[in-house]
Amino acid sequence: MSDEREQSEERLSQLFQRLRADEDPNPAFADALFAQLEDEASPRRSRGRTWMLLAAAVLVASLATGAVFGSGLVRVPWLIADADGTPDPTATAEPTPSESETPSATPEPTPGPTATAPPVAADFVARVAVAGLTLRDAPGLDADSLGTFDEGQVGLVIAGPVVADGYDWYRFSGLGLPPNSGCAFPIEEDPLGCPTWFGWVAAASQDGDAWIEPTSLVCPESPMSMQTLALARGDVERLACHHDGPITVRGWWPELTGNGLGGACASGPPSGWLYCQNINHNLVVIDETEDIALKVTINPDSGVTMPDRGQWIEVVGHYDDPAAQGCDENAALNGGLDEDPDRIVLTCRTHLVVESARPVNGPY
Repeated sequence: MSDEREQSEERLSQLFQRLRADEDPNPAFADALFAQLEDEASPRRSRGRTWMLLAAAVLVASLATGAVFGSGLVRVPWLIADADGTPDPTATAEPTPSESETPSATPEPTPGPTATAPPVAADFVARVAVAGLTLRDAPGLDADSLGTFDEGQVGLVIAGPVVADGYDWYRFSGLGLPPNSGCAFPIEEDPLGCPTWFGWVAAASQDGDAWIEPTSLVCPESPMSMQTLALARGDVERLACHHDGPITVRGWWPELTGNGLGGACASGPPSGWLYCQNINHNLVVIDETEDIALKVTINPDSGVTMPDRGQWIEVVGHYDDPAAQGCDENAALNGGLDEDPDRIVLTCRTHLVVESARPVNGPY
């Protein structure tokens, strides 16, 4: 065995001498030389990486002085492979380090499992894609459960994501109560029994399987009658359908039967006129005989005025007024926040703000 090693080392030495002596090696010579070196290096693999790194470094350093760098370098990774064939992620064509500086692999940290959220975002309507998804009062697995959804439940994404416990959590809201919904029981006892629930859901498993996914609503087109807008439409659903632009709607403008300030707060920050709906008596009903109505709201600084009462009117208005973002501040100034600030802002976003109003002959 000693004689075989001495012969192999002699052949390798001759190969390196030929390479250094050739001032202008050509690609064919380099390829042939690599083939011979592979044959000679094969019995050496069991002696570890140091010998192979040294052989490769000497060869590459020699080739770098000639014109065959592009041809021979392609085969360097084979030469610096471990005995089991696993590539070294730190190997480069750098000068050979000293024996006290033997290179070692420094792998990148392996990331742990992370939630892959479905393509949802604020103001997206989303559908629950699994049975038993929990609605919680805060993001995180330790938050209180408000109940679990059946598959297919639809809601509006309000905000998120918030990362907690390895999941992406989204603020999720029911679409609101339509008239005559029959939700007469205390909602606190069964918050998911009526479409006024409000909480947080995890958007996906840690493997990336969607638990909520984007969906769409069948929305009425503008212009429309107040009956179309008011009936079978929850307040948040109206926002989801029409948050991106004005709508035109016709309804009956009844005589005022109570005292009110017409939708404006007596005092408060700029969003007060939108927050103080308890003094808003601007109700547009579906016709002269029905009392089903929606409130419309007027910004006192807009200069908008309403026509005389007791006639059909056409209103151009919008949801999601920018002033809604300050409603939580207004609530704090008027006795504190009895509700979640996000829910207060959402409620203000659902108010129809009048841009113009005019008398008309009747409904559409």
